[in-house]
Formats: sequence, C-alpha cells, structure tokens
Amino acid sequence: MLLASICSFAPQRRLSTRVSHPAGAISGLHLLPICPSSGDGGFAPLTYQDVDPKFGTWDDVKALGAEYDLQMECMVNHISPASKEFQDYLAKGDKSEFKEMFIDWNKLWGGGLPLLPALLQLCQAFRVF
Repeated sequence: MLLASICSFAPQRRLSTRVSHPAGAISGLHLLPICPSSGDGGFAPLTYQDVDPKFGTWDDVKALGAEYDLQMECMVNHISPASKEFQDYLAKGDKSEFKEMFIDWNKLWGGGLPLLPALLQLCQAFRVF
C-alpha cells in the first residue's frame, strides 16, 4: 500500500543522517486524490467514503496524520458519472435522494446550453472582463 509505505518510510528518512534537509523540515503532506475513481487522474471520485485500495486505507491516512499535517484533495464540485449517486439520479431523476447534488442544465439554461447574454452576465458577476 502506497500510504503505508510513506508512513513507514518518511519517519525513518526524516530522522536519518543521510537526509540532506534538517529534521522536521517536512511537516506536512498533500495527498492528491486517494479515493476510488473512474478516471481523470483520480479527479472523478466514485465515493469519498473509501480510500482506493491501491493507496491504502483510512488507517494509513490516520498514521500519516499522526506524523504530519495533512492536506487532501476533495472535489466537492463534481463526482464520477459512474458513482452510485449519479447513477441513481439518472435512473430516478427528481425522485432521486441525490437530486440536490446535480444541476440539470436543461432547467438552468434552455436547451442545456448557455446563451451569450447569460455568459456575459456570469462573467460580469465574477469580474472576468
């Protein structure tokens, strides 16, 4: 497991005299997507509940957290189309318990595509121009 390897490797290396940086110089780790994913380099999470077994387990994450400050990638604005939540939404539509997680572009913009005035309004609101 990759996370278990980091956990067992990093403290040893940090304390080793062979390391070229001072002990304690590395205080944190940034974990890129570690949840199971259907693609996009891990940025299409199937769930946020589990750690992908190829990386390890939540216990491995806990062990890393005992040694280092952790930062994790969490894509709260999207989820895999293969996720159980999206598949449920596709099957049940507005009756899905997960409907609030998704935007129906057809309801947001007629025909599912934004028209130029709507795009310009968004750009002005966020001061893009």
